[in-house]
Order: sequence, then C-alpha cells, then structure tokens
Amino acid sequence: MSEFQKITKYSLYVYTAGGLFFAFLYLVLTDIYIIVMSDWPYNDPYYPRAFGATLLVLAIAALLGSFKKEWEEVKLTYELSQMWIIVTLILNIAELAFLSPALSVTAISNTIINTIILILFLVMGVYCYLQQIK
Repeated sequence: MSEFQKITKYSLYVYTAGGLFFAFLYLVLTDIYIIVMSDWPYNDPYYPRAFGATLLVLAIAALLGSFKKEWEEVKLTYELSQMWIIVTLILNIAELAFLSPALSVTAISNTIINTIILILFLVMGVYCYLQQIK
C-alpha cells in the first residue's frame, strides 16, 4: 500500500471547503444565490437544492478521505471527485454555448467564474493524482 501524500490531502481540504461553500449557496441561500446574485431566468425549486446536496455529499466524502492514511483507501473518492468536476465542466460549457442568448450577463458571469474555479480544481486534482501514482 502506498502512503497518502500531503499535497493530495491538502487538495481534499480545498475540495471540502469549495464543496461546503457552494453547498451552502445552493442549499441555504438558494433564492438569494439563484435569483438575486445569478439572475437566473428559470425558476426550478428542486434542481439547485439537489445540486447543493450533491456538493455536500462530495465535500463530506473529501473531508472523510483526508483522514485516511493510505492512498488506496481514498483513491476511488478522489477519482469520483475528478469525474464530477469533468462532467460539471462539460455542462457549464454547454450552458454557455447553448443558453447564453437566454441568460443575463450576471448569469453568464457566474457560470464563467464557476467554470474557472472548476478548471483550477481539476488542474490541482490531476496534478495531485499524478504525483500520487508516481
């Protein structure tokens, strides 16, 4: 079994913080974040909360993974986090490509900012993963 590197552990802390922050926005401040801050044109009471719950689960999994000692114990969680980021990036890019005419400038700006954050998380995650499997 290989040891869990500190840089990978720190990346899980970053995933936890990011996941908890956005879970809070989507679960607790749903109407403020979606309607006021994002100026989102569609009113769906379910989807933002389901997205927030998914983020909460991933944040808790990342936090629990950070307490593990061996890489093999957290590898699947780490890979799942990376896959989630990739799929969400694809959806964000599709949103910008196909929904931009229907979205406000604020909604587009928020999506771009979220996409940049996800790209940074992906780069960090891939770097840590590659360092871990060396």
